[in-house]
Amino acid sequence: MVRDREQTTRQVQQLLEKDRTCPNEACPDFGKTKTGNIIKYGHTDGGRQRYLCRTCGKTFTATRGTPFYLLKTNWADIIEALAAVAMGAPPEAIAEAKKIKVETVLRWIQRASEHAEAVEEILLRNFRVTRVELDELWSYVKNKGEKKGIRKPTKPGHSGVGEP
Repeated sequence: MVRDREQTTRQVQQLLEKDRTCPNEACPDFGKTKTGNIIKYGHTDGGRQRYLCRTCGKTFTATRGTPFYLLKTNWADIIEALAAVAMGAPPEAIAEAKKIKVETVLRWIQRASEHAEAVEEILLRNFRVTRVELDELWSYVKNKGEKKGIRKPTKPGHSGVGEP
């Protein structure tokens, strides 16, 4: 399904490094791009790139604020699974093929929905996924996700009781 797993992993890395900003909301450079305050700062024990904000001194990983944050799974595996769901494969089949739990696939889908634009860019670039299939993926998240164990977020200040 993946044209080239290494290429997909490289493209995800490039996407993660594009317009890297400080995630610390208290930092004067929070959200600002191309200020020169972000530098590479070693790697985690798992081999993920770490960064340092020279303005506030906070460190963070390349995956912070992405669907890949705190996941140990290879990025290409996650993107492959999302592409398969977009093309109509049920999460149960993906879980069985990858020898993982269905709940894991469902969490990946939920995380991807929170970063739809970035995920779409990768899926459109590396897979034979159409816009219609992407719409179906996000519809799956919206309509069926809750039935499969993914709780739909409620509005802040609401209990969620009695809401669809």
